Amino acid sequence: DIAPLIVIVGVIMTMFCKKPSVKKIGEVILGFGILFMGLRIMGESMEAVKESQAILDFLSSLKNPFAAILVGLIITSILQSSSATVGIILLMVSQGLLELSICPFMILGCNIGSCVSALVASLSGKKDAKRAALIHFFFNVIGSAIMFVILLIALDPIIKGLLFISGGSL
Repeated sequence: DIAPLIVIVGVIMTMFCKKPSVKKIGEVILGFGILFMGLRIMGESMEAVKESQAILDFLSSLKNPFAAILVGLIITSILQSSSATVGIILLMVSQGLLELSICPFMILGCNIGSCVSALVASLSGKKDAKRAALIHFFFNVIGSAIMFVILLIALDPIIKGLLFISGGSL
């Protein structure tokens, strides 16, 4: 609710202060204000998702971890922003549209999907650009595979820990 006020403070600090250090702090404050305003707007737009029975059925039927990774990968590939996709996933969990237990797997898909834009950009590049994009991709795939195994083994304690830290509500 106070995000617009935070944005105003950031804008004033950025535009009217002469010290570079104060301007940098103002930019950080402005960024946080815009971030929270965007999250609120995305949360309000999720109300339309609650009205679509097809989307609700799809999200509630999402139980397979491999399918969740694929969904996260596809959404991130389309949006070309893993942070935006993770924000959307978190909003869906907080509004009860997704089960918390499937979200870590979707976030692993977001991690892999963040490589798609680099892979596409490297197609017209030289050999080194392609090699760098493939290394980035394989690094994320290997890291996600390791986390996938860890999540399969210890998902319940991780979920309980998250609920404990957040006070029982996410």
